[in-house]
Amino acid sequence: MSEPDVDYNPPLRETLPRLPQPYADKIFYYSQYDSLSRLSEGAAWSFIEVRPDVIVGYVPNDNAMDAARGVALYLSLWRQVNGLGSEVPFPGTKKSWKALHTDTNQDILARFEIFASLKPETCGKGEAYNIADASAPTTWETKWPKLCEFFGLRGTGPEDGGNEERVRKIQEFVQAHKSDWACIVKEKGLKINAMESYRWDFFEAILVGCDFNREYDLSKARKVGFNEEIDTAKGYILAFGRLREAKIIPPA
Repeated sequence: MSEPDVDYNPPLRETLPRLPQPYADKIFYYSQYDSLSRLSEGAAWSFIEVRPDVIVGYVPNDNAMDAARGVALYLSLWRQVNGLGSEVPFPGTKKSWKALHTDTNQDILARFEIFASLKPETCGKGEAYNIADASAPTTWETKWPKLCEFFGLRGTGPEDGGNEERVRKIQEFVQAHKSDWACIVKEKGLKINAMESYRWDFFEAILVGCDFNREYDLSKARKVGFNEEIDTAKGYILAFGRLREAKIIPPA
């Protein structure tokens, strides 16, 4: 994936215009916002548009856009195949390894939504708010080693400099070791089909495809008084713990 063919300059702000065609027709959020805007005209209620980046958290059911589950499943399988303490090269490109972004922990997202719902006079009337873990952006270079360490692994940069044609095929690795995962499930009593039902194309998109700077500006949320933050790696690790409790990934 290359940088979008649109005129933008990160950090991304709520005041940026909508994407032009042909992208606009693919974004169903636009029609949702327009419908709510029409319905709220003259009504006693209002609404806001909360804009998270990639959401990092835990849900008990399958979710097509679940970043933490993908990382946790991948690293759990890697440990089973390659052993405790093994080196895990980042399965993306050199560009995606360095790209600035701002993930959104599910707890930060929920807390802002509660915060905003209690301040309709300030946050209502269809206003949009970016929400992410912190004002300062992160990179995979910063967080990958920390996430791997949680699983007793050593996270390193992309292999061979992360050239596009040499990127490790994540889905090929998962498919090649289906029997290894089946052994973990049986031995540890894990949830059945957690690996098979996960959307690995989404995982590849955020680790490989998103290779351009796309960090959020959080000035607007800060201006209305929401200042909660979390270290992005800690947000992932919080989700990993919940995944372990739910027996979606194996214990330590």
